Amino acid sequence: MFWTLLLALILLLLLQAQLLVCLHELRASLTSVTSATPSGTSNASTLQRLPGAIIIGVRKGGTRALLEMLNLHPDVEVAKNEIHYFNLDENFRKGLDWYRAQMPVTLPGQLTVEKTPGYFTAPPAPKRIWATNPAVKLLLIVRDPAERLVSDYTQVLHNRIHQNKPYQPLEELLLFQGHINPKYKALQRSFYYQHLARCCRRRRRFWSFHLR
Repeated sequence: MFWTLLLALILLLLLQAQLLVCLHELRASLTSVTSATPSGTSNASTLQRLPGAIIIGVRKGGTRALLEMLNLHPDVEVAKNEIHYFNLDENFRKGLDWYRAQMPVTLPGQLTVEKTPGYFTAPPAPKRIWATNPAVKLLLIVRDPAERLVSDYTQVLHNRIHQNKPYQPLEELLLFQGHINPKYKALQRSFYYQHLARCCRRRRRFWSFHLR
C-alpha cells in the first residue's frame, strides 16, 4: 500500500511539472496569440478573447481533469462548456464572432483555454483551427486505446440505461460477421495514428500527457 501511494505521488508530481512547463510555453506565446483579438480594443480592458490553447482530445482520455488543473492557475481562464465550433458545421457557420462570444472574459496577459475532444477525430477541424489562428497551441491527452474504447462504451451505455433506451453489448458493436467492425465509432476514436496523421500534416507541435 505504501509503495502504491508513493508511486501515485511521484506520478502527480511529474504531471504537475509537465503542466508548469506547458503553461510557461503557452504564456510565452501570448504575444502572437492575442493578435487575434479584434483591432481597436484597449489592452487595459477585459475582453472575450480567442483561445490561445485548445484541448482537442481524446474523448474519455482525461480532458476534463486536464482542463480543471490548468484552470487552477491564476493566469488561465477556461471555457466552461465544450463548444464544438470546428467540428460541427452548424456551429462553424455561425462565424468567429459567435465562437469568441462563447469564451470567458479575460484580463490582458491571461490565457484562454477551450476543450472539445471531438476536434481530434473530426476531419475538417485541424484546417479550420489553423486558418482561424495559426499561433494557437493544441493540447492532446491520450490513454491506452483499448481502455479508452471500453470507457467510451460504458459512458454511452450508462446514458442509454438512464434514458430507458435500448442498448447493445460491446461485443456486438465490435464484431460484424465474425470480424472487427471498423465502422464502430468508439473503435474509430481509438485509432490515434489516423487522427494524428491528419492533425500533424502542417507539422505543428503537440503536448501529449500519458496518464494511464
